[in-house]
Amino acid sequence: MARTRSTPPSHFQSVQLLTARAKVLIALRQARKALALFEGPFGLSGATAPAIALSQLYAGRAHEAYVMSVKWGIHQDSSPRAALESLVVSMVADVRLNGTAAHRSTAQRAEALSARHDLWSPWSAVAPEDRGLVLRLLSPSARDRVSERASFFASSVSVPHLTKREQVVLAQLTPTSTIADIARALVVSPIPVRRNCRVFTAARGVGSGECDPGWQRVGLDRGRNDV
Repeated sequence: MARTRSTPPSHFQSVQLLTARAKVLIALRQARKALALFEGPFGLSGATAPAIALSQLYAGRAHEAYVMSVKWGIHQDSSPRAALESLVVSMVADVRLNGTAAHRSTAQRAEALSARHDLWSPWSAVAPEDRGLVLRLLSPSARDRVSERASFFASSVSVPHLTKREQVVLAQLTPTSTIADIARALVVSPIPVRRNCRVFTAARGVGSGECDPGWQRVGLDRGRNDV
């Protein structure tokens, strides 16, 4: 985000940033917010389809996720990673819709693609609650490789639901930013910025500290991964 503020990103970079933001929201169990990200100018394409399908899946729209992931999983322009991400989503959606009756053919295609390209990171998108049934669809060798991958879902996390204004202020936070810096960047008074910073520090359980200077003083560095 800091880089995009200093240099206007290309379309490719914007799409990559968008899909990364969506995956972070999904990992934090906010799939509906992830799905809303794709309502802007960067809609459905080969680059965004896997992330959109993943958002649909964990937003409770398993059938739509299955249809989209199957369609884009066989798309000729898909990269190996995008194809595998789509196959993994279709597997999980199939498991959610059909349980133990889910088709094994998708699992075979997915593990063959993983083995061919030594590509296993997309399997981290399988939520902990789905992992057991998904593993049962795989061969023993693939099951071992997938089991080694940690889920990217936060196992236990409390994420405050911020207002749009609070999200804007949070996006300006850096280790050295001060309330005055943020206020100048947003062309607002320091008073609302200070108020928003108190919301962040309260959410992190660090008392009544503020964002001045940076988040180290208020203790946000103690849980930077959560932030």
